[in-house]
Amino acid sequence: NYGEALTNYRASLEIQKELGNKKGIANSYNNIGNIFYFQGNYPVALKNFLDALKAREENGDEKGVADSQINIGALYFMIKNYTEALKNYQASMEISKKFDMKKNIALNYVNIADVNLVQGDYADALKNNLLGLQIFEKIDDKYNIGTTYYLIAKVYIIQNNFSEATKNLGAAIKIQKETGDKEGLANSLEKLGKVNSKLMNT
Repeated sequence: NYGEALTNYRASLEIQKELGNKKGIANSYNNIGNIFYFQGNYPVALKNFLDALKAREENGDEKGVADSQINIGALYFMIKNYTEALKNYQASMEISKKFDMKKNIALNYVNIADVNLVQGDYADALKNNLLGLQIFEKIDDKYNIGTTYYLIAKVYIIQNNFSEATKNLGAAIKIQKETGDKEGLANSLEKLGKVNSKLMNT
């Protein structure tokens, strides 16, 4: 119920402004940005993400800045501005490593891998996805482990390495069933079907 959520986030934002609570202001802007992002209204989402970033910078919240940069990078990726996406992911990575923010570090590796993939740099796409996977496994983030196996498989499919693609899709499917990630599971099964079809035709 995005409309109701937006109403409440905006009401929260006004109260946070009255209180002068920079952290609360940033969180409200970020939440509002997420709503517009989910709705595909990227210009308004970007404005709110940038407002959240500004509030976090003014508050000296470096960890919050790293979070904002991931969101901004993801939005730029969606609108195919890969230069800005990469710039934000790399900036977030620098802060995330400074504070040993393991999940953020892993997310940045995987996000950078997405940029590598669309730019045709398959070696770096694979390398960065594997680096992200190692960290997700260390922190036992099963949802992102499943997603990353799927992303690794995508790289192998492009490289026509169907045996490795099948292996990684199998790993993704197993975890996605465990976590109840239905959307991820559907994507993995669809990719596996395509791989099997290609194998039958070779």
